[in-house]
Amino acid sequence: SMVNQSGADTDIEVCATMIGPDGAEVAKVAKDHLVHLGSQATVNIELAIANPRLWSPDAPHLYTVRVILKQGGSVVDCYDTRCGIRSVRFDANKGFFLNGTNLKFRGVNEHHDAGCLGAAVPDDVVRRRFRILKEMGCNAIRVAHNPASPTFLDLCDEMGFMVVEDAF
Repeated sequence: SMVNQSGADTDIEVCATMIGPDGAEVAKVAKDHLVHLGSQATVNIELAIANPRLWSPDAPHLYTVRVILKQGGSVVDCYDTRCGIRSVRFDANKGFFLNGTNLKFRGVNEHHDAGCLGAAVPDDVVRRRFRILKEMGCNAIRVAHNPASPTFLDLCDEMGFMVVEDAF
């Protein structure tokens, strides 16, 4: 949802594309949306991909949704959101299914801090820890007691970890 209060005399054009794991554009909004000067609008963006590469712990394919705001033909803002495409199903008798395949969670509880390094954990420390967990066969992380940082969750997506996140 956005409000056009730019002060300029033109509408804001909302454009969106989806970029595949290889960096190529794989989908684009068929028709850009306009938000008129002084108005508020919620823009629903639909992007269709014929044969997506599905995200899984063994193949963490990530796409990027790029939303661009233009005014008078010039780009005034651009925001990228990385995401994986997958299907999830829980069955009371058969368990968890990811992309149609029964999958067991092999994971650990992970606290927000890094021991003697403290609570302001450098990204490289998290990446190293995740690499070691991956080598051990881990595919899931329960974030113990507190919500994880956006960087922590981004690294989970990138490195192929399913996440169970506690509120408190």
